[in-house]
Amino acid sequence: MTEKGLRVPVLVRQALDALGLRRGECVGVALSGGADSVALLLALREAGMLCTALHCNFGLRGHESDDDEMFVRGLCDSAGVPLELVRFDVPARRAATGESVEMACRELRYNWFSEKAVELGLRHIAVGHHIEDDVETFFLNLLRGSGLPGLAGMAARRGIYIRPLLRCTRLEIEAYLRDKGVEFVTDSTNLSDCYGRNNLRLNVIPAFEKAVPGAVERIGRSIGYMHDDLALLDGLLAQKRSEYTGPDGSVDISAILNGPSPEHLLFRMLLPLYPGFVAGQAAAIAEAARRGESGRIFDVGAVRMLLDRGKLSVYEEVAPVEPREVDFRNPSTLPEWLSAVILPRSAFHPGRDATRMWIDAGALSAGYRFMLRSPRTGDRIAPFGMKGTRLLSDIFSDAKLSETAKHRIVVLVAVDSATGDEKILWLPGLRASRHFPVTAATAEVLELHCRK
Repeated sequence: MTEKGLRVPVLVRQALDALGLRRGECVGVALSGGADSVALLLALREAGMLCTALHCNFGLRGHESDDDEMFVRGLCDSAGVPLELVRFDVPARRAATGESVEMACRELRYNWFSEKAVELGLRHIAVGHHIEDDVETFFLNLLRGSGLPGLAGMAARRGIYIRPLLRCTRLEIEAYLRDKGVEFVTDSTNLSDCYGRNNLRLNVIPAFEKAVPGAVERIGRSIGYMHDDLALLDGLLAQKRSEYTGPDGSVDISAILNGPSPEHLLFRMLLPLYPGFVAGQAAAIAEAARRGESGRIFDVGAVRMLLDRGKLSVYEEVAPVEPREVDFRNPSTLPEWLSAVILPRSAFHPGRDATRMWIDAGALSAGYRFMLRSPRTGDRIAPFGMKGTRLLSDIFSDAKLSETAKHRIVVLVAVDSATGDEKILWLPGLRASRHFPVTAATAEVLELHCRK
């Protein structure tokens, strides 16, 4: 056997060892009848794998598609390899989905492979991608403007799919088949350069190889290095994601800004979690955090996120509370989180509990209606124990409430039935006002308790 031909079984055995496959394991082989898939089947059998061939007939090339099927049948019969066949109606698939021919074939093929893996108990399905395929993918992604994930090439394993030929060249594969005296079929569509990948295969990459002999293998090695770098980067990103993400899922943007390349780190951290996230959004979030903006909402992929006090979290839409009149003498008018009881003055024992409030029960007969509502811009309260008034927004800031928490706040107001003027009596759980205080002249005390 020639030197080139000898390399294929050696490289395939090394690939299987690296993937943790041992002799005698059952492997599905995607067998089109082309040189790559035929060499893959032979090399896997030579390595001691128990193979089942999987052939798809898409019927797109008329008699050529049927000839390929007949070739595959004959090859498997002569080699004693079990064969599973399927015929697809690609036009029907395209009519139903609007997919391109290439995408429709890909989806049909891999869906069927997955079904067969379950049906036949196959833990691995081998596909025949080799170095040139990897290089073609590299250039296609390069021309699309891809980053490292696109330039790192194909993975030797992705789910149940393995690529044992990934370090073999096309010349080595064809030499291997010639040395074994095994025929293969050629897809006539591969000879047309009207497709982007075919143009690279037939024109661009051969030009590189002519200008710099060995270019394909060198580019393949570079892709391998980038693949290793990507694996390292993914591990480091996982560490950073753990470091900067809180138990509630919020991301500490302020801390990220203290490190190198914060915009890019944020982009790489969030992209796997929120597909559709783009680098420009990461830059906008980082810049807003630098300026100390809070309460700003960003679209992160298909998710809305809120920047609040330097932390980014999924935005929860909170509807304003519908104004609700309550009668503290009638418990049925109260929300489930609020209770009210009228006590004699002698039972009044105040404390520093923000979940409780006490007022002179005489207020209930003083011409006021009592309402629960959401805070409004400009709302002020006259805090108990203080002079003057304070904006509710300042109280929320002092309490370091998140934007979502602010939207969940409910205020209790007393509305003058004659004038409509309002007094804010209580921010349940936060602050009570000094209106209607309990004094020595108080006969009864209204005690309010929030369980929210």
